[in-house]
Amino acid sequence: MKFTVIDKQTGKKPNLKQIAIREAWAQNLLSMDMDGFMVDQDGGLYLVDDCNNMVSCPEGRFQVEWNDETRYSNNEQETAEAC
Repeated sequence: MKFTVIDKQTGKKPNLKQIAIREAWAQNLLSMDMDGFMVDQDGGLYLVDDCNNMVSCPEGRFQVEWNDETRYSNNEQETAEAC
């Protein structure tokens, strides 16, 4: 699935390095080797570095915009929910 993350503080794409350096919740990440965001099966948003260290993003800090081409068709969604 593809998605875009918007930093609600700036209204732009997040500067991952600066977040890892400046924000206390992201201090355990390697600021020089940021990988990006991931979403878990329950919809939780995580920030991840290249060493697979990850931290949960604070609720409401970012906005996730799902790309339309990655949404399930009705048939695919029914199959996914049935598993």
